Amino acid sequence: MNTTTNRRSGKDRRSANLNVSFPLRDSHGIIVATDRRVSCDRRTDGLELTETNLSQKIFQAIFKKYQKLDS
Repeated sequence: MNTTTNRRSGKDRRSANLNVSFPLRDSHGIIVATDRRVSCDRRTDGLELTETNLSQKIFQAIFKKYQKLDS
């Protein structure tokens, strides 16, 4: 017996349709009042800027290093 389910063939597939108006009724019949999806950039969540004693040259070297890691 094959216990693997193909999620793409199910009715519960999410859509990227951004033109949704609220409130709406979900696939289980529950009324959804507002968009509950949260999109955050985890790289900057909780980031704080503090004063540092780094020289401009050292700061730029570190900054360039992290820019390369991000791309």
